[in-house]
Amino acid sequence: MADTSLATSHGLSVTQWEDQIFAEYLDRLIFAGYMGTSENDLFHVKENLLKSPGDTITVGLRGKLSNAAVEGTSTLEGNEEALEFHNQSIVIDLFRNGVRIDGVMSNQRSAFDIREQAKAALVDWMSQEVEDRIAAEFSSIDGINYGTASEAQKDAWLVNNADRVLFGATTANNSGNDHSASLTNVDGTTDVLNSAQVSLAKRLARLANPKIRPMKMIGGVEIYVMFVHPYCFRDLVADSAVQNAQREVYPRLGDMHPITGGQAALWFDGVLIVESEKVLVTANVGAGGTVDVAHNVLCGAQALMLAQGGFESGSRVKMVEEEFDYAAKVGFALSTVMGFEKARFDYPTVGGSTVDHGIVTIYSAAEPD
Repeated sequence: MADTSLATSHGLSVTQWEDQIFAEYLDRLIFAGYMGTSENDLFHVKENLLKSPGDTITVGLRGKLSNAAVEGTSTLEGNEEALEFHNQSIVIDLFRNGVRIDGVMSNQRSAFDIREQAKAALVDWMSQEVEDRIAAEFSSIDGINYGTASEAQKDAWLVNNADRVLFGATTANNSGNDHSASLTNVDGTTDVLNSAQVSLAKRLARLANPKIRPMKMIGGVEIYVMFVHPYCFRDLVADSAVQNAQREVYPRLGDMHPITGGQAALWFDGVLIVESEKVLVTANVGAGGTVDVAHNVLCGAQALMLAQGGFESGSRVKMVEEEFDYAAKVGFALSTVMGFEKARFDYPTVGGSTVDHGIVTIYSAAEPD
């Protein structure tokens, strides 16, 4: 007598099905091209909890040595430098959504398969949910959503990150590390995003202490990636220096062109500028209380930390189909377990406070059309 069995590699197995859903969800995620498990990736994904228990991952970072060299016959013993380590914790949690349909008759009446549409809608929902959570971290204040952070918390964050925050066209727009007062210096004319702002943000990243490390492309080329609101992208496209740069750069990019997930992108001064409507805009906080301000971000390696958990099947996502009322109705639920954090490491050099590890925040005027 022969037994019927399905191996784990079979296309009908739960794991294979869920892996396919995961692949589909990633394919619809505009930030997928910047996510990876390497410390060189913009969004560093930690998968330690995929098959291990726990709800928190602590990521370590070793600081660079800074002592001057001991030269010649001078004594090294007793002048050694202590290693400096920093840490960042990411807490994961379950998030999910479901769709319920009345089953047999709705499917019978429809020219399309409602069950398949329910599954596709849930995959779309998950990609949007992850994108929204990533974008919310761009503008977060020490782990607090920008919209709920107090003025005192925003001011404290600015004190610690003053060398990596830009209000409009000049660093002089920072008014004594007063966050709200500095925003009022952003006007709708001189502080729109342009090529000079992009170059200034890049210099801030390179000169910040600690430095914001660029990601390395094929051939060792170093780049930063800047995510900007569509209104700011519109202003940047109008800059003649940016226009000329596209004519010169794109023909020479070849295999070094990064994945932009279908988003509009520009190159300027070693920065890939990517348009994203997910970038936060705060209304009427600029000059005169009438200018909208976008929270654009220039990202280096490990700008964000993402932690991925898993399910008993070993998959990163879980799709459940459940019947109700004697199979007259059916429901679908899609779940994943993840955590999202802007990378913030503790640095003794700035009084033991946390510092945004891989992001320069650029507040630019974002006036509507």
